[in-house]
Amino acid sequence: AAVEKEDLIVPYIYYYDGDFIAVGDSCVFAIDDSGNEIWSTDIPNHIEYVGFTDNGNAVLALGEAIADMESYESGTVCMLGSNGGIKREYTAKADITYFKVEGNSIVIGVGKEFTCLSDSLTERWSYTATQDIRDIIPYSGNNAVIVTNTDASFVNVGNRK
Repeated sequence: AAVEKEDLIVPYIYYYDGDFIAVGDSCVFAIDDSGNEIWSTDIPNHIEYVGFTDNGNAVLALGEAIADMESYESGTVCMLGSNGGIKREYTAKADITYFKVEGNSIVIGVGKEFTCLSDSLTERWSYTATQDIRDIIPYSGNNAVIVTNTDASFVNVGNRK
């Protein structure tokens, strides 16, 4: 068996728990290890970023709408459930410029404003940078490693929502 899709670019494939999750330019779909499609979800926006939580949930950061389709607001983060349906959403203040999934935490950035979301897409903490950030690595509750162009610092961001 094999899955065939026309007019679809698939730049990312993730393997989790015996299934392949394929992220295309206009949909996300799952394939079992026999090559059969399990589910498929059309995404009406450009997918700007994608990551996967330790629980195997696909997390998408969406950009502009694809022409002539009802869509999500640009800057929306969507989490897909095990059946491919969108089970949670979070809308950032503007277009997302930074995105990282670490364990079951999702860090999004809009300019110099960063927000860490839990795997239920609720805000855990927010952080405003005073210089350019290269990376933010959340760990252990409200702690993060903040990496700039010149150094890395361990920061307790507290509950700065």
